[in-house]
Amino acid sequence: MKDSTAQSQKAHTTTSFYYHSDPLEVGASWYLVDQAKHPEVLRLLFEHDPVPVYDLPYIHSQYREQAYDGPLIIQPSTHQSEEWLHSWLTEGKAWQCTARD
Repeated sequence: MKDSTAQSQKAHTTTSFYYHSDPLEVGASWYLVDQAKHPEVLRLLFEHDPVPVYDLPYIHSQYREQAYDGPLIIQPSTHQSEEWLHSWLTEGKAWQCTARD
C-alpha cells in the first residue's frame, strides 16, 4: 500500500515523527496514533476535546475504507487533550510530529 503524498520529495523534508520522553518541553503541535492498535482513540479524543482538530489521512485516498483502522493525526486544542496525549506519548501509544516550514 503506497500513499502518493508520502512519495513526494517534499514529504520527507517537511514532516518528522519522533519519540521523546518529555514532550511538553519540545512543544510539538501534532500527535500520531495508530487506530488499528488503539481503536478507542477517536472516542477518547472527543471525550478530552469537545471540538478536536484531527485528520484521518486515509479518508482522502483510495484506501478510504481503512480510514478508521489507519493513522489518526491530532492537534490538541485544549489543555486537557494536551495532557491526555502527553500521557499516551510517555506510554508509547502516540508519537509526536512537527511540520517544518
